[in-house]
Amino acid sequence: MVKFQLSDDDEKSFAELKIRLTKAYVLTVLEGSDGYVIYCDASRVGLGCVLMQRGKVITYGSRKIMVHEKNYPTHDLKLAAVVFALKIWRHYLYGVHGVPLMSILDSGVTIQNGTELSLVVKEKQNSDPILIELKGTVHNQRVEVFFQGEDGVLCYQGRLCVPDVGELRQYIFAEAHNSSYSIHPGATKMYRDLREVYWWNDMKRDIAYL
Repeated sequence: MVKFQLSDDDEKSFAELKIRLTKAYVLTVLEGSDGYVIYCDASRVGLGCVLMQRGKVITYGSRKIMVHEKNYPTHDLKLAAVVFALKIWRHYLYGVHGVPLMSILDSGVTIQNGTELSLVVKEKQNSDPILIELKGTVHNQRVEVFFQGEDGVLCYQGRLCVPDVGELRQYIFAEAHNSSYSIHPGATKMYRDLREVYWWNDMKRDIAYL
């Protein structure tokens, strides 16, 4: 029978584990309006997110997934988590520029400050049957207002075509609310800002119904 004996490193690791399992972490109070980071994740059970400032936890948020969300692919569930976080903490984020949104998607893309959002939009175009059909008509030169680049990305009059997939369009709305566009843009201004980059059918109507 082999005698079990803990080394010094094992003792230190065990003591650290005990502290982490038994210590109650205290949420900190906001200081100023910079240094925010939002972490988001999702599972087949629920959505979760953490708001932090300068490495300290401000608050947590979570909810169960809805019935229709059970059919979402992992990629879209994680987008739903981002939308959820921006909605529940919008009172913290109005007027705050450049808040990192850390949510690792199944495509390996990180949503952060809208830059990588365009990459997600481009990738998800191939999940929208209508855009797939439009790409076919563009390839056969049957339409003029749409253009498909060498990378296969579909654009309408120079604007990126946003697919109707999961919570992607809702995320774009949330991103507009919390970006440098304005503290709380109205529907008309939001439409003018977003149409500089994005396009989808009935986009103006969807923004008006927010």
